Amino acid sequence: MKLASCVCLASMWISQGLVAEAPLPGRLPNEFESTGGHSLGFGHGGMAAVSEQSSVRMNPAMLPFEKQYRVSGGYHWPTLGRDFYQAGVVDSKTSAMAAGITYTAGTAKYRDYTLCATQEQREAAFYDSPIRHRVALGLAQSFDKFSMGVGGQYVEAPLGLEETTKGITLAFGVAGLLTPMLRFGLSAENLANGKVRELAPTTYRGGLAYTLFGGDMTLHVDYHQRQRVLRELLAYGELESKAGVPNTPERMVTASASLRIQNLLRLMAAYGQSVDGLSRRVLSGGVAVVNQNFSLSYLVSRPIFTEEKVHQAVNAGLEMTL
Repeated sequence: MKLASCVCLASMWISQGLVAEAPLPGRLPNEFESTGGHSLGFGHGGMAAVSEQSSVRMNPAMLPFEKQYRVSGGYHWPTLGRDFYQAGVVDSKTSAMAAGITYTAGTAKYRDYTLCATQEQREAAFYDSPIRHRVALGLAQSFDKFSMGVGGQYVEAPLGLEETTKGITLAFGVAGLLTPMLRFGLSAENLANGKVRELAPTTYRGGLAYTLFGGDMTLHVDYHQRQRVLRELLAYGELESKAGVPNTPERMVTASASLRIQNLLRLMAAYGQSVDGLSRRVLSGGVAVVNQNFSLSYLVSRPIFTEEKVHQAVNAGLEMTL
């Protein structure tokens, strides 16, 4: 959606009293940046470290780094809005080309915020993800010490009471080994998203992952740059871009780590800090019971650490290697 259309919609929504009643902190619906797998425990980082469900969106080039056929699923309790679930399959074992697919959907019907009776209900509905279906696909090929991947998303959401908006975006990524213990990754998600920008903002990512103690410990640093969406622009109140906020993407650096204990437990932790002047901070962590064939995880994130009204986002997930 173009900025002019956003301004028009924003003015209409403000006139209906959403922002006029109480200032709202800017935030992104949790579902928009949730890629599944263990990524929530890494603060939506670790893009050069993981090669499972989250790689399909974060960096499809990571898919070939482990030979596996993995089925995964997760249930997510976001800070605001409907619960949603994610399911995925990654296959880098049965052919030379690795492939992965993920599906995300809400557990209840989306409710437009204008139909809510109270300000609290309207706020929760406004920051809910309107996504009806989000399908992501990734394909990748390995070339010795590096790999390349391509992908895309199909997104669909209600537009008003009777219409539907839907569209397709594109993605690509590269990943490789700088040394036997140091890995890099670069990716772009949701390119060519003009029709569905408000549902799938373009995100550029770069990351490094360092492996210690035979894989028992990994250290990661990630950078991402993401387009802002209408929910953030409305909240900041800069509809005419006088301060440049609507045209300034979110830029964030995230540091994360993973520690495996006795080949049974994996602990995860992350801290993210925006570097765009808007002072968003993210704190995440989690624990997973792991072995060669499955992983059962419980992950928690506080996506806006300084905002008391935004509590923890929680994800419970199961991954099985077949």
